[in-house]
Amino acid sequence: MKSFSILMIFRSLAMALGLVALSVAPAAAQTDCAVQGDIPAVECEALLNFFGGNGGALWTQRAGWNTSNSPCAWYGVTCAGGRVTELTLEDNNVRNELSPALGDLTALTHLLLGDNGLEGPIPGELGQLTNLTELTLGSGGIDGPYPAELGSLVNLRRLELSGRFTETFPTQITDLTELRTLVLQAAMTGPIPAAIGNLVNLEVLNLNTTWFEGPIPAEIGNLTKLQELRIFQHFPKVTGPIPPEFGNLESLRTLNFSGLALGSPLPPEIGNLSNLEVMNIYRSQVTGPFPAEIGNLDRLEILELSRNYIYGELPAELGNLDAIQRIEMDHNSLFGLIPPEIANATTLMQLDLSSNQLTGAIPPEIGSLPELIVLWLKENELSGDIPNEIMNLEFGNHSLKLEQNCLTATDPDLLAFLELRNPDWQDGQCAELFDDYFESGDTSGWTGEMPPLPAP
Repeated sequence: MKSFSILMIFRSLAMALGLVALSVAPAAAQTDCAVQGDIPAVECEALLNFFGGNGGALWTQRAGWNTSNSPCAWYGVTCAGGRVTELTLEDNNVRNELSPALGDLTALTHLLLGDNGLEGPIPGELGQLTNLTELTLGSGGIDGPYPAELGSLVNLRRLELSGRFTETFPTQITDLTELRTLVLQAAMTGPIPAAIGNLVNLEVLNLNTTWFEGPIPAEIGNLTKLQELRIFQHFPKVTGPIPPEFGNLESLRTLNFSGLALGSPLPPEIGNLSNLEVMNIYRSQVTGPFPAEIGNLDRLEILELSRNYIYGELPAELGNLDAIQRIEMDHNSLFGLIPPEIANATTLMQLDLSSNQLTGAIPPEIGSLPELIVLWLKENELSGDIPNEIMNLEFGNHSLKLEQNCLTATDPDLLAFLELRNPDWQDGQCAELFDDYFESGDTSGWTGEMPPLPAP
């Protein structure tokens, strides 16, 4: 018993000594800017002020920060010639109001802080970074005016800003003539300035904003190096027409408008965009007939014009689209026949013409499209027999939609195919004609059969 007690005493003493040792253990080493030799002390202090003021302890990645005397080895820091030249901390949980101390990193060429938790105004001290070529500041919490001092960043080639800016388009930006990429995701107000046409080196222009209003400036047609143009709104305020000067944008590869209030037709000059690969003008109140000149776009892969007010017949020139993979023109007011020439677009994979007023038969030539895997023609006024050639196509689930027309099928093989690929194909067939029959109020001739189809 005595030996057991002695053993317990020794164990307790060992634990106590261990706790004492832990309590006097040295704290983790911190950076000493006077001792480190990687960069000037003022730049080292600027990095530490940024780390402390912008929630560095909670960053997703923070290896080396304030724990070593080698700041050029810290996560996201790049040095050259004994100076900090790049700070890349995108999507890293950088938070709080951006530290003005960053203005002391005067050799910076890249300051990339997009997709973080920043808030408050952009410090004017960033205007001291006159060597910057790339600046990204992304957060829904950034607000306040765009600092006039940023007009000094004349070497910028890429500028991406997102936040709650509520002013008009900053005039300082239109003086940054070296810009190649401009992305603004903010609640800016007022018109898109005509002076944006001064940015003649732009290759990417993305205005993902809510409150811009007024017409699209014709001066965008000056941006002949532009490859990507996007304007997106939740509330339609940017108005049309699309200027005919857009036909000058022969380098354009992507044209993406969404949620605008264009209220006008597509200009025929859009057929001059010989390098265009994606045309996505969605829910933007486009009116008028479909321009046949779109058939000139032999590099076009995606044509998305859904949920507009386009009317008239589909032009046979759609068959000239040698590279087309997807055509989506649902929820418009198209009428007339589906042109059989569409079968010449042999790269077509998806065709959605649903919710229009198309009439006549489904052209059997559609069955010769070797790549077609999605065909949506529902909610039209198509009539006649569904062509057997449709069985040549490899449809997946929900990829064939023919309901709510006035179509028929009697061939057993075709019926089996439809049962497998479009089980609801009979839903709503001839429903509108049925309704029209009774709207006159004269049902004396009703025999229990569907009313006859109109003569072709």
